Amino acid sequence: MRSIPHNIEAYDNAKVRTRFGEYYDLSEGEVDKIFTAMKVFLFVSHRYMMETGKRLRIVDETFVIDEMWHNFVLFTEDYHAFCHEMFGEFYHHTPAVTNVETISIDELSEQLQFIQAYVGEDRLETWYSTWAKTYNAREMHKKRILPEIEFEPAEAE
Repeated sequence: MRSIPHNIEAYDNAKVRTRFGEYYDLSEGEVDKIFTAMKVFLFVSHRYMMETGKRLRIVDETFVIDEMWHNFVLFTEDYHAFCHEMFGEFYHHTPAVTNVETISIDELSEQLQFIQAYVGEDRLETWYSTWAKTYNAREMHKKRILPEIEFEPAEAE
């Protein structure tokens, strides 16, 4: 199995974890696992791009990892520093252009084999099967807590 550099898994950012946990009302343990998965996914995704010239595609099963990535990107300075420290360059998040983009079975199979070479079968199973049931888009949007905003009454003109 290929290895994940220690500094990837050791990196921490309490601001990113706290915001994500509060936004989705998740336990600290859940957030820690998702944050670690996102860091590892970013590393593997960057390696895939360097080795194949292609980007790993985010699929529905990895929705929660992508959501954590979105959250991390909001902390632009921290994300920028992380990328340069870990990858030697900025690693852009490139979203799908439409909701109907598809991935072929062959492309998905190639990506899953590449990911498994780094994370092993158990972690791959967690990300693409277990979490697909627990942290899919529908379940995550049920968990989302939007802050209550109090507005002052508008003044009559």
